[in-house]
Amino acid sequence: MILGESDISHQVGAEIVPFRDIFAVLFFVSVGMLVDPAAVWSEVWEILALTALIVIGKGVITLLLGLCSPRRHEP
Repeated sequence: MILGESDISHQVGAEIVPFRDIFAVLFFVSVGMLVDPAAVWSEVWEILALTALIVIGKGVITLLLGLCSPRRHEP
């Protein structure tokens, strides 16, 4: 908070970005290392079905929300 209001806030932000990126990479690599490939392979059809449900469901929900939203009529 204090650095965000100071004159050097842009410099501090620019110097922090590489560390943020490194920690993001480390996080995703560590989560990926926890995945057991044998467990994923044994449940491959369930994973594919869930992925398809999410992708199709998201499209259907977006379509329904778009159809239900009020329409603006331009004069």
